[in-house]
Amino acid sequence: MEIDNKTIRVLASEKKVQIMKRLLERRKMPSELSKELNIAPSTVTEHLKDLEKSEMVKKVNTGHKWVYYELTSKSKDILKPKIPTQSIFMLSLGILMVVGSLFTINVFSPGIFAQNLATGAEPSQEAAQIDVITREVSYDSNNVSYIDLSAIILIVGIILFTYGFWKIRKSRQSGINSLN
Repeated sequence: MEIDNKTIRVLASEKKVQIMKRLLERRKMPSELSKELNIAPSTVTEHLKDLEKSEMVKKVNTGHKWVYYELTSKSKDILKPKIPTQSIFMLSLGILMVVGSLFTINVFSPGIFAQNLATGAEPSQEAAQIDVITREVSYDSNNVSYIDLSAIILIVGIILFTYGFWKIRKSRQSGINSLN
């Protein structure tokens, strides 16, 4: 779905967004929206005309004297995306936490210094400093080591990633089930 300039201008208006949220519940007449939002009927009508021009709402004639307005699929997708933003955020945060903790475990691992000694290679100045920092933090009984902290962040990241992925799958399944 592409969002054009008209759509952006409509979404910039708080009153128009409030009208769209009210129409998310069900189709309504302008007089209903006027009462619910405490806005003059003429103002609601103007907002509805703007929303109609931007293809965010459509007018529904019922064959009676009443005219209803309802949301289009374009506006429904904007107001209620098929993939919840919260799920995408959790999935992204989980990935960042997993990658960051794996990087931290790799960098601050005490095995860097030991591996260089075992292979007979001369440890670089940077590896020696990292190992000294890790040992100072790791073996101080009052502090949690970088590796322990990274392991906790890794576990939380995996949980967030799994939960986000599960929510996205669940939302897609509910979308598929609602079509049937």
